[in-house]
Amino acid sequence: MTVLPQLIVSTLLLGGIYALIAVGLTLTFGVMRVVNFAHGEFLMLGMYLALFAFARLHFDPYVTLVLSLPISFAVGWASYRGVMRPIVHASHNVQVFTTVGLSIALQNLALVLWTADARFLRTDYYAVVVRIGGAAFNVAQIVAFALAVALTAGLFAFMRWSYIGKVMRAT
Repeated sequence: MTVLPQLIVSTLLLGGIYALIAVGLTLTFGVMRVVNFAHGEFLMLGMYLALFAFARLHFDPYVTLVLSLPISFAVGWASYRGVMRPIVHASHNVQVFTTVGLSIALQNLALVLWTADARFLRTDYYAVVVRIGGAAFNVAQIVAFALAVALTAGLFAFMRWSYIGKVMRAT
């Protein structure tokens, strides 16, 4: 195995996931004109919910999306109603301090609930390795990348061709 093909493939697979995260942050800023410094903490919350469903309920990590996405959506909606909505038309300083404060609050809530110990999920298919052109990667990376691409494409289609998406882009 050579280093360069491995580096390229790993970068592309991880970059797809980062791109999906960036699309969410960009959408929040583009629609609300508020930079949400707590965006990563909402991602962390979703990951911990998925970890809980995997560890306690013994669900597959990808099946846990069925549980973690609606709960994460509800928490995000509640934070919008309680924290973000009142500051949409406030000064940029108020927006920055509020979202940084929300970020700190969510980080500390996670520390209290789940501690700061590192965790890692291992599934049966994580050990399945695919080798192409000197690069090796596991099936979990491919599935995560494919989901990220599909979700990004779906969001693009929603924003481009749906009535609600057009209204959101027009603001």
